[in-house]
Amino acid sequence: MKHTLLFEQFIAMINEAEKFPMPERDSTEWKKMGADWHWSVPFDEFKSRAVGKTNFVTTDSPKEIDVEKYFYDQAHNHDGRAHVKILKMFKKHEGEYKHSGERWEEYQSWIVQAMVRQGNMVQV
Repeated sequence: MKHTLLFEQFIAMINEAEKFPMPERDSTEWKKMGADWHWSVPFDEFKSRAVGKTNFVTTDSPKEIDVEKYFYDQAHNHDGRAHVKILKMFKKHEGEYKHSGERWEEYQSWIVQAMVRQGNMVQV
């Protein structure tokens, strides 16, 4: 009985955390929507040391779809250190971090959800 209650509380917590569910998209959908970030950025940008920079490396004014693609990719990687850096940078820069703008809380929730899924973070 105790385990059943814990499981139900866990499910309720996950449902509460998914206020901003991540979209399910494949790379062809991103390309159709006009994202050129995935196709033009060198691999080094996706390494964990690059997430500590506030701006994109290749351009100072990326398209909104490229910003969404960037955070979508970051939320789907399995680099716990990078996720921690991203959360620190959100706390420090909020809407200025990686041009996240008004959607910074949504992108931050994607990273938190990824950390919970991977077991790097526990929400209370």
